[in-house]
Amino acid sequence: MGTGAVLSAQGTDADTPNTAMTALGHVTQAWATFSTMWEPTLDEKLGFKTWSAAQNDRFLYVAWDTDANAFVANNTASFGAQIKAEKASGVVALAGEASQLAQLRKVAAFLMGAIASTDYDRTNGRKSLAFKSQSGLAAIVTDATRAATAIDNGYNIYGAYATAMDGFNWLYPGTVPGRFKTISAYVNQIWLNAQIQYALAVLVSQANSIPFNLDGDGLVEGAVLDPINTAVNAGVIRKGVSLSESQKQQLFNAIGRDVSGAMEAKGYIFIPGCSTASASMRTDGVIKPSLYYMDGGEVRSISMTSTAVL
Repeated sequence: MGTGAVLSAQGTDADTPNTAMTALGHVTQAWATFSTMWEPTLDEKLGFKTWSAAQNDRFLYVAWDTDANAFVANNTASFGAQIKAEKASGVVALAGEASQLAQLRKVAAFLMGAIASTDYDRTNGRKSLAFKSQSGLAAIVTDATRAATAIDNGYNIYGAYATAMDGFNWLYPGTVPGRFKTISAYVNQIWLNAQIQYALAVLVSQANSIPFNLDGDGLVEGAVLDPINTAVNAGVIRKGVSLSESQKQQLFNAIGRDVSGAMEAKGYIFIPGCSTASASMRTDGVIKPSLYYMDGGEVRSISMTSTAVL
């Protein structure tokens, strides 16, 4: 996945979240997640969120928040509640107490490290961020009611959980607001899009030309097959997942034909876009390939019953 960026407040009095992040983006794009060494004000957090949300799902702002309102039921003023209501993309919120500021900052660093260490070359290398833990990292939330309240208010927590056999410190629930639902689905698409972008950059660098016909389709599809196959092997793209009727209709509306069987079998549909380009696109020399893939989701809760047959 690559590295994360950490911002320091030192010497940046004139900066706003927008100007600071824009300047960083001009220096390098070789990062996916970012956080801060200091706790921003609510307005600053919202500013970082706004910048990230405007980047076409390219970055993830890992916000950590010591606002007591995070643990107040049905609160609408906290940062987590606001991004939840907005269904903001490109942000995840971590909740803790003001007295736990240093520890909460470590949780943010742990989350960024867990994301960066995802091994996409490994079979089923996709990593759910729910239930992840770091040795030596103490739980931030130890009360079940407070944990449930913070989660309902749009936050993730690093909490203490226990069974009859043992105790665990876990990040939970591993979710983000917006359409991606989970942290993993969001960061996986960052990785996949970066891999495909690079593959296409190599293609246009090495090909003498790419025609607007089936031969062009073959060149484009051949270029992206390696990252797509890697994504299938890693579990970023899931085969064998049944589509709902709503999902089938969404695909039909987007593509113009029923591709649900192929989607369920392969996990993805790729349209190269060369042979189907319009006359105006051919004049402009532009193609718009499309990839539709099945994320498939991940188990984040197990509710089991045990029945004795007597």
